[in-house]
Amino acid sequence: MTEDGSVYSWGSGKMGALGLGQDNNDSHSQPVKVQGLSNIVRVDCGTYHTLALDSNGKLYSFGENTYGQLGLTSHSLKEASPKKIFTSASQGNIMDFSCGDNHSAYIDGRGNAHTWGYGTDG
Repeated sequence: MTEDGSVYSWGSGKMGALGLGQDNNDSHSQPVKVQGLSNIVRVDCGTYHTLALDSNGKLYSFGENTYGQLGLTSHSLKEASPKKIFTSASQGNIMDFSCGDNHSAYIDGRGNAHTWGYGTDG
């Protein structure tokens, strides 16, 4: 993440983990700008997925979705470009978030925790 809120990614592109666009599973050894994200204030990564929070409190995800770890209504196994995670307006803005290996979580403006993804181990 840069000072102007842009996001760059590099490394393994498996399952769209770099967020560089449809069918782009290529690995990159140098940073490449992730299109579709702006005013980003925080980023966190799981094994093959990423979450990014913008300055308006909106959360975006991309990468592997095998266990629903992207928090999207889509049932696709991956999203190679950033997609907005829809939350209820009554929850307020997202205050904090985190990625695990195959799960994700956020805390809303009311202090409630929300989790999704691989839940077999609790």
